[in-house]
Amino acid sequence: MERRLISLDDLEYRSDRHPLLKDVATPAVFREASLRRESLIGELIRTKSNWSSAILHPVTGERDSDFDRLLRVMFSIWAEADGRWANFLNKQENITGLLNAYLNSQDGQCRAQIINDMLTRTRAFGQIRATVWNKMRDALRNPQLSVVDPTISEAMSYFPEVYRADLRGDPIRTDILPDWAT
Repeated sequence: MERRLISLDDLEYRSDRHPLLKDVATPAVFREASLRRESLIGELIRTKSNWSSAILHPVTGERDSDFDRLLRVMFSIWAEADGRWANFLNKQENITGLLNAYLNSQDGQCRAQIINDMLTRTRAFGQIRATVWNKMRDALRNPQLSVVDPTISEAMSYFPEVYRADLRGDPIRTDILPDWAT
């Protein structure tokens, strides 16, 4: 960071934080999340055939197949949004098939809101067929897990570009938000 004189008019004023000249926190958060995602991709690929025992629950430290499946679906949506389709969960050939299967499952139905948010806030939105949106609408009628649930908040932490509303507003204006999350 360089030292220079500025006036109060040079600062950006937002209601959710202190005045700032340049947002250095948001790119750092996005960079950290990107590194976390990249470090987990290898594990998701390596354990795809035995995914039910790959990822540990963030609180209990035990193997958790529901959490594992949620992460695999989210990472598959992210890959689709980023233009490099990869199915980390099953053998479906496209994102529509993967999501139709996931939303038919019991664990998918109670996590539909997090999946809906991921789809509607990324470029994957345009790749989804009507059958998924119909299943999504039905799944959202079921009780959803809260964002304060440790598995949901942990899963969301891999994608602050999608789930952190406090970071999404400013980056859209300043081009910090990555292309896949627009």
